[in-house]
Amino acid sequence: MKSALCAVLLATFAMLTACSNTMSGGSPTLSVVASPEWAQHQDFLDTLEHRVKSEWHANITMDKVHPPAGTTVTVEIRYYADGGEPAPISISGGDRKSERACARALMKVKEAWTPEMIKSLGDHQTMTFTFVYP
Repeated sequence: MKSALCAVLLATFAMLTACSNTMSGGSPTLSVVASPEWAQHQDFLDTLEHRVKSEWHANITMDKVHPPAGTTVTVEIRYYADGGEPAPISISGGDRKSERACARALMKVKEAWTPEMIKSLGDHQTMTFTFVYP
């Protein structure tokens, strides 16, 4: 009896979660294109991506950013080894508010690189971030 009740509760939860994701259009997605040299520093890159996505989600919520579903914003940005201010090179694909939410997320995340990273990556790297709104 208990296992049947648990199964019903789990099925109900799964159904509610699916409805919630469908109603909200799913969740925003982020992808990063970086040079092959970053493969040696995948943990750092993963952390960077996670932090940028967290900042982006916060910006979307705080600024009430609701572009049309599927809006894709692409930002090319240069990050510096010393953890200095990132330099946006180009931004495209969305309206002003959606682009600003993405750029602000990228500008907020900065961290100095280790000596090993500097050895393989140099003093700066240009990366492309693609943000897709649900």
